[in-house]
Amino acid sequence: MKGASIALLSLFALASSAFASPATAPIPETLTWTGAVNTDWYNAGNWSGAHAPDGDDHAIIANTGVTASITGSTPTIGRLTVQSGATVHLSNVGLIVSGDVDLLGTMTSSTTGDRLDCSGDLNVTATASYQAGGELIELNGAGTMSISSGATPSPRVRVVSGARSCGSATVSEFYLAGGTFELSDNSTLTVNGPANMQAGVLNFATVGGNFETIDVNGDWLLSGTVLGTTSTQSRVYVSGDWLANTPFSMANGNVYLDGGDADIKGTMPEFHRVQLTSGVKTLMTDVSIT
Repeated sequence: MKGASIALLSLFALASSAFASPATAPIPETLTWTGAVNTDWYNAGNWSGAHAPDGDDHAIIANTGVTASITGSTPTIGRLTVQSGATVHLSNVGLIVSGDVDLLGTMTSSTTGDRLDCSGDLNVTATASYQAGGELIELNGAGTMSISSGATPSPRVRVVSGARSCGSATVSEFYLAGGTFELSDNSTLTVNGPANMQAGVLNFATVGGNFETIDVNGDWLLSGTVLGTTSTQSRVYVSGDWLANTPFSMANGNVYLDGGDADIKGTMPEFHRVQLTSGVKTLMTDVSIT
């Protein structure tokens, strides 16, 4: 009888465990920076939810007059909004955002290497200032990119992976190191320094009928990026040198070499139409015009 009782209890325990509620994932929260205690990002008393954001939380840095300083370790959060007038400071760390970043305020850092990583949409407004140690904003995953020409200074941006579309954006340097980057219809990517096309695919929108433009006020450095879709409205302006170590073949659209004296060198480019607007261009390689 005793053995039967033990067997019955064991069966009951198994049945109970089978119907037990599964562990639930933490629910993302929206947490607003108050800076009520000090400048420490990780101090729970500085946040509206009484804990520092992590996981999929949305961190809103309000303009409280108190800088949110991140030190010690790199946090990962779900979304970041830095309001106009507010500041986030990185001190020997980065900041990883798995979703969208809306930068209306300021981001600074103590050292080179302190970097913002964004896997969602990136929106930088005219009131923003990205001064994170001269480092790039690194974009992973799918999303959009919009950076106002009024943002001072213009950030440096590197696209690493995923499919990313670009509305109008102004950057100080641009790196395409992977993934797919597409210029949307009626958009302009202005690069105030060099454009480093290292890998991935560069597409121009083929619907809409308006111009899609890349305007490079420095050198065009092509070492691995493949040129994908283009249209008759696709335009590339380059003010500096044209250096290609891999083929550049533009089936339609226009290339304008519009700066001062510059060199065209490396692997032979294949242009549909090219226009030399100023300066002396020195051909150090063959050029094909289709």
